[in-house]
Amino acid sequence: MEHKTVASLHQCYLKLCSSLLRHRSLFLISVSTLVLTGCVQVGAPAFTLVGSFIPYWMVCAAIGLVITIIVRIFLIKIGIDDVLPARLLVYLCLMLTVSFLSSLLFFMG
Repeated sequence: MEHKTVASLHQCYLKLCSSLLRHRSLFLISVSTLVLTGCVQVGAPAFTLVGSFIPYWMVCAAIGLVITIIVRIFLIKIGIDDVLPARLLVYLCLMLTVSFLSSLLFFMG
């Protein structure tokens, strides 16, 4: 008798947990939908260059790429590039950092 009671309590617990998880995921989806609608009313941030709209993220990525290439050339001349571990990862992180910083400095105002 006690074994059946424990089993039924365990089943109730599993049903409760699955119900909470289902409602929790629904809540998280609802909140994320509300948070991710930031550009819907105004439009994507862009500026006009020679009559066409250029998104800011493309400009930031180009700035990050150019500065990363300049830093790489400088590091090659100094001799640090040869001893860098995981060069691809280092330069990718440098490009992303410069891109995000240029986004914050130049286009958030």
